[in-house]
Amino acid sequence: MLIPGRKGPRDWTVLYYGGGVNNLHQDIEKAWTSLEGSELPPNVDTLVRHFDREGRSRDIHINPAGQLRNLGSTSQQVDSSDPASLSEFVRKGMAEYPAERFVLVVSSHGRGAEGVVEDDLAQEIMRPHELKEALEDSKTANQGRPLDLVLFDACRMAAVEVATELAGSALVSVASMDNIGDMGYNLKDVLKEASGSADALELGSRLVHNQNSQQQDALNSLSAVRLDKVKELDDAWLNLAGRLAELDDDALNLVREHIQVSRRNRASPLSEWGNDMLAETILAEPKKDNSDALQLWLENEKPGEAMAIGSFCKHLVADGTLHHLAPELVQSAKLVLEAHDQAVYDHFSNDGDDDPGGLTVLAPFHNEVGPLYDSPLQFEEMSRWETAFNVVLPDGESFEREKSWLEEALDKQYANAR
Repeated sequence: MLIPGRKGPRDWTVLYYGGGVNNLHQDIEKAWTSLEGSELPPNVDTLVRHFDREGRSRDIHINPAGQLRNLGSTSQQVDSSDPASLSEFVRKGMAEYPAERFVLVVSSHGRGAEGVVEDDLAQEIMRPHELKEALEDSKTANQGRPLDLVLFDACRMAAVEVATELAGSALVSVASMDNIGDMGYNLKDVLKEASGSADALELGSRLVHNQNSQQQDALNSLSAVRLDKVKELDDAWLNLAGRLAELDDDALNLVREHIQVSRRNRASPLSEWGNDMLAETILAEPKKDNSDALQLWLENEKPGEAMAIGSFCKHLVADGTLHHLAPELVQSAKLVLEAHDQAVYDHFSNDGDDDPGGLTVLAPFHNEVGPLYDSPLQFEEMSRWETAFNVVLPDGESFEREKSWLEEALDKQYANAR
């Protein structure tokens, strides 16, 4: 370990990219301003680029004594979703605050395979392939070496489509399969966990298992991914996609059921608590017009467009009927699970053994006529997932939405009242 306070590079530099040109601007600003006056790890430097609601950006250096130094700001609107802005920021951080290892924290809205850093003014989002371009460009300031770790303080970014893009541009990614609470991941804990980590793999595990109360409230799942192992997962998924394309209608119907029960879009624990309270209020007053409250509850509880790979494949392997109808599909699912467990080397999920966590893959409720993905993705090229999904759910068709437990409970109440 380097000697704290010595001249030259520290052990770690944390680069915090706060894309707040949306309704998260205050929470993102609070994340880094809360470090002011704190005694921070002496072997960690912190550089922040914060975008406010009006699209103005400013750079702030935070030293181990908790001193914030403004390094400059823009008066004009800047597109926070532009990969050139991210690349320039990372290169600046690497050049001006050298370290043995670098962490990039991306804090904003995330939409999984669709992208991250939602900019309301530009009406754009940084697509996964654009994120890849930014990180590849920034490697020039790090002697051609990839970033050590990318932490997504953004919803639903534990997607295989994103991990595939990041391979070669970073060593480890840490992200959630689910929606993250507004308070997000505690930045002070990122610095603390980095301070005690010898490398990116150790830091990924520390971030996943951090027990800070803020994390317990904000995160329902978290996955640490070895990006050098994602290629094997893509190859296994290609094999699975080929087997799906060979299924008859009976086997496809079972696959569709397993997709539905493997969807991920969980609210944060604190948000879930609030939604449970809302459900209790609705059930306690059955004669009241609860249509608006029910609509809000449904919006908070709706299943996601992505499904958990681990959960889906475990359901395929456990399905005795599929063992008879499609044994090659079951074997392919086993290979995916093996590759998934190699890539996702540490994780947690509040769903426990039923859905232990990991990575998701896009499986929309409605298959629009046209491309499955709205941007070019290496994952699609390597796995041919669009071809397979078009067999599972042909173009123009939709999965049927089942009633939620609350709707069924209300129906029962109304039936008993008549």
